[in-house]
Amino acid sequence: MVVVSTSTKKIAVMEANIIYLIKIKGKAKIPDYVQVRDKDFTLIGYYRPGRNERSIRSIDLSAYHAEIEALIAEIPFGKITPFELNSHTSS
Repeated sequence: MVVVSTSTKKIAVMEANIIYLIKIKGKAKIPDYVQVRDKDFTLIGYYRPGRNERSIRSIDLSAYHAEIEALIAEIPFGKITPFELNSHTSS
């Protein structure tokens, strides 16, 4: 599931040059998910880790898909992790 409503959010993410990723542990019927936040810590979107390619594409971060996927696999639940857009090579 992805929650992204406007193209304004997409533009804000690209201008910010940094996003924050937070991996959240689900409970009972709520699955694990990842939050994507901008430099002001505003929620840009969220998705279930197994379905992240389409989700990342929907917020214009598809060029960073491999790097984001690798980072999410490494970070522990609940840790706020910065991701600098300019420091990574886009594909």
